[in-house]
Amino acid sequence: MLDRLFLTGLIFAIAFAVYMYAQKNKEGMTDVGGVSQADRDKYNKLRIKMFSRQGCGFCKKAVMMLSSANLLTNTQIIDIDSSPGKEMFTQLKENGVPCFVSGLTDKRHSGLADIKTIIRRLE
Repeated sequence: MLDRLFLTGLIFAIAFAVYMYAQKNKEGMTDVGGVSQADRDKYNKLRIKMFSRQGCGFCKKAVMMLSSANLLTNTQIIDIDSSPGKEMFTQLKENGVPCFVSGLTDKRHSGLADIKTIIRRLE
């Protein structure tokens, strides 16, 4: 009797968890790395380049943030320690890294920030 009751409770708990997950997906609220699909779409449309420097802790954190949100593959990372990267970064006349630049709007944001802030600044 107790085994049957336990099994019934377990099945109910699993069914409820599946239902809640499906509701979140249905409402478009499923996040990857804390970033919604709508924000990932906005980010990808901006065609973002991130200027970075080797050994920069903030740049490493930005790369980890983008990776956890599945956005790293859609971000062009430019190392400013390389000759072409240094030349491109110098033309921007920005001071700090990471520096995010939209290929769509040509707007910029320097410094580590969350995805929503980067999107808002570059739109």
